[in-house]
Amino acid sequence: MDTVSCVIYVGRVIFAVHQRLLVFSKLPETMAGVSEQVNKEVNKSLVERGFPTTKPEQQQLLKGQICAVAEPNNAIYKLMSECLLNLLNKITDIRKLRG
Repeated sequence: MDTVSCVIYVGRVIFAVHQRLLVFSKLPETMAGVSEQVNKEVNKSLVERGFPTTKPEQQQLLKGQICAVAEPNNAIYKLMSECLLNLLNKITDIRKLRG
């Protein structure tokens, strides 16, 4: 791989990592929005089936569980981070083979 190709390759990898980090940096806000939508959909589904909607305490509990995914010590967060790193490693390995 010549110097120009190497620089282009490294630039692309850095850009890809940056894009993924932006997703993680906005994760708390994203998960708060997801939790609101999930609560809406759950209550809509319950009403359609003739059941009462969830209580505010239940909605808050569900919101807390969904938002907890954005915390770095959360098991799901760790799994997502690990999968992202594995993907980036695979991309790097594939590009090395193509060299």
